[in-house]
Amino acid sequence: MGRLKIISAYIIVLILILIPDVVLEFFHMLLEFILHVSHTLFEIIEVGLDLIVEHTFHTGLHQTQIVVFYILLFFIFWGGVILWRTLPKFYRRTKMNFQDYRAHQKTQMQESWQNRSWFQKAKVITIGLLMIVGALSLLFM
Repeated sequence: MGRLKIISAYIIVLILILIPDVVLEFFHMLLEFILHVSHTLFEIIEVGLDLIVEHTFHTGLHQTQIVVFYILLFFIFWGGVILWRTLPKFYRRTKMNFQDYRAHQKTQMQESWQNRSWFQKAKVITIGLLMIVGALSLLFM
């Protein structure tokens, strides 16, 4: 299973390197689609509230729009309160999970480095330096 993750990560990086414009355009199109669908859903909810308020209270167009505006404002405020209560808990939990993950990765890398022979360590350092020099030479050519 580990090899499959590595192969898929290489494929994703290769796609990002070879066709970044297509990837960015795809995510832009996806964002536009999500925003369009959410706006359409908001309009459907607003029209539904308009009809409910207009037929329940027998109001005119202007009064219905004012009532629906305050109903929507109440829902936005209520969502903000819920968000205000849940975000600190989510932040603390995410921060703790990230710190645990980081500590685990750090110890795993230290153990991996300590278990390598001096020749393997020299190969890793040489390859890393060659990659940095190659990237800088491509950057400044």
